[in-house]
Amino acid sequence: GFGGGGGGRERTGERGDVDGDKDGDEDRGGDEDDGGAAEGSWANDGPATGTSPSPAEEDADDDHGSPDVDGEESAALNSAEQEDDDESTPTPPPPPPPPPRRGLGRCALSISAAACLSAAAAVAAVATSRYGASRRSAGRSPPSPPLPPPPKRPGDDTGPPVDTGRCVSADDDGVASTSAAARHAVPEENVPLSRVAFSSCFIPSRQTKPDLWRHLRLEFRPELFVWLGDNMYLDTLDDMTAKRRSYDEARDDPHYSAYGPVAEPKIPVTGTWDDHDFGADNMGKEYPCLKSSQDEYARHFNLPETDPRHPQRGAEQRNGVYNSQMFAAPGRAGTTKDEDEDEDEDED
Repeated sequence: GFGGGGGGRERTGERGDVDGDKDGDEDRGGDEDDGGAAEGSWANDGPATGTSPSPAEEDADDDHGSPDVDGEESAALNSAEQEDDDESTPTPPPPPPPPPRRGLGRCALSISAAACLSAAAAVAAVATSRYGASRRSAGRSPPSPPLPPPPKRPGDDTGPPVDTGRCVSADDDGVASTSAAARHAVPEENVPLSRVAFSSCFIPSRQTKPDLWRHLRLEFRPELFVWLGDNMYLDTLDDMTAKRRSYDEARDDPHYSAYGPVAEPKIPVTGTWDDHDFGADNMGKEYPCLKSSQDEYARHFNLPETDPRHPQRGAEQRNGVYNSQMFAAPGRAGTTKDEDEDEDEDED
């Protein structure tokens, strides 16, 4: 319904209802003089005036009501003409249906991705099973085991180091250290360790004062010193005599020997090498004097003959100067790693 207070009218499409509602509204419209608040207004046909609609509005309302006979006949004629036009125009044939999809891995759009994967996996399993059965039926042997590793070549990290070039041995020239007392100390296993010092790129000729080594020994007081490479500088492809002299000059440097790790009491030393003390600039395993250079390294750091890097190990000498070592935490001297784990379990 439209309007408020029962003054609106309902459009049912029947002429009688419209006229009946209109008459009721006209009767209620006269109550305005008694203080009524436009309850009989036409809510959807213009402003609320509380008066009866004009004759023109009645005609408009009649047009919006039930369709008359003339309108029905006109609509019927138009429908008949449209049907005649439709019969004169030929209807196009429907499009042919799409061809069926074939082949593995294709799924209709209505099938989910999971169903596609499941179907593809099933087809692959069947194909694999049939392929394996056909191979067995043909009497083919199973694949052969992998080939053994190739034999060791010079420069490999297994077996002893090998010199591939003509390397001039320092022992043949009788080069000896200028200071027999200046020897590096090797760290012991499972010693308590709380302070570690390290350095690299050592060029003794550029030292003018002992401040670095004096501070190291008297103030920092490390329990282990680690050389990280380029422990001296000499780029040579084959001259082991010059290499040994350079190592000795670095170890016997006055400041290093007075306050460095070789001074008394000795500070244990470990470490590794880099390109300028190992061979030449940016060289690696292609260096032609691998064994001779490693032997000079072992001599410089005073490795014991039982060390796997030492040349006295012969065919069992390790190819490389890498190493690992265990130390104890402060206050845990003399214990091994296994003993520490046992103690931790007991504490738990």
